Amino acid sequence: MSQHAIANLLDELSEPSEFNDKELLHCRCCQRAITAENFRIRVNGGHQHRYQNPSKQVYDVCCFQWAPGATIIGQATHEHSWFQGYCWQYAHCEECDTHLGWYYEDGSDAFFGLIPDSLQGVG
Repeated sequence: MSQHAIANLLDELSEPSEFNDKELLHCRCCQRAITAENFRIRVNGGHQHRYQNPSKQVYDVCCFQWAPGATIIGQATHEHSWFQGYCWQYAHCEECDTHLGWYYEDGSDAFFGLIPDSLQGVG
């Protein structure tokens, strides 16, 4: 997705006529709008998943088609990917740089796996 397209989606998130406040999901640390309820998607049969990383930390991850308020950080890697065939990168809040989850891409498909505890408004 181009930077221009991301900027347009972020503008849409900020536009009060497009989303009511109950639909927006914000960074728990700084209240920046990150994504919206209508961007929820199902991946591997579900919207929410629970995974354990190699350091034995357990994460709940919710899948979203877009997260315009997130910045993608780091080199893409397939190492220890929780979604087979997808490489991942970190997803941080664009405003305060808090770790929100991960961005997954397989060449033809992409989505964000966001940690619900890092977002405010997740129901």
